[in-house]
Amino acid sequence: AIVDPPSTGQGKHRDLAHLGIRPGGTLDVAGALQVHAYAYRARLVEQMGETFATVWRVLGDDDFFAAAASYAAAHRSSSANLSDYGAAFPAFLASSPWSRRAPFLADLARFEWTFLQAFHAPRPGGTGLAGIEALADAGDLQGVQLLLVPAARLFVSPWAVEELFRRRDEEEAPRASLARTQRLLLHRPQDDVLVQEFDAAPFAALEAIAEGRDLADALDAAVAADAAFGPEEASRLFSWLASSGCVEGWRRREPAPRP
Repeated sequence: AIVDPPSTGQGKHRDLAHLGIRPGGTLDVAGALQVHAYAYRARLVEQMGETFATVWRVLGDDDFFAAAASYAAAHRSSSANLSDYGAAFPAFLASSPWSRRAPFLADLARFEWTFLQAFHAPRPGGTGLAGIEALADAGDLQGVQLLLVPAARLFVSPWAVEELFRRRDEEEAPRASLARTQRLLLHRPQDDVLVQEFDAAPFAALEAIAEGRDLADALDAAVAADAAFGPEEASRLFSWLASSGCVEGWRRREPAPRP
């Protein structure tokens, strides 16, 4: 498990024998602890290179390692799983000098973190939309809520950072402008994380669904985002939801009790 290295204060050296810490070679206890602290932070930086590989590609070696080391020096690891480390890195980058050079950088890091969370989410255990067709045919969808799978993540950015992520292994970076809003849903129906891009109206419906609002509210949200969103567009959206594997189940919201 990775935990914060203990303090190297001189007064604590005599208390470390019960932890099994012994100096090696010519090192005293203080030197051994310094090596441990360096190795600890180096491992955190290594993990960040795996999690934020596209940010690394954009910044280059020197700037990425400087940013990651600065972050690791200021942020503790609170989990035994190294994959959990780096949640605040996007916010760290947003207020850093590197974002002044590449204003999309924090959102790129946020997308990579979102992708990682989708990848490690539990497998869905529900029955999808089974049984909802009969309710739809009867027009009986009042209060019906859709339950998205644990891996489902919504992501929106004024920068097309997913294109950078998707093409991160290419020798040349994308030449198209990144100044384009992306509205994305990430989920993991099988082994790989799938990313689907949406226009404003269906994405507004998905946001409402993710917030636990019922289908009527979700459709209202879509129309509010784009008045041209009508029955045909709604049918396409729900057909996609039914076949995509991103819906774990559904339930009917109980009406509020009368006063």
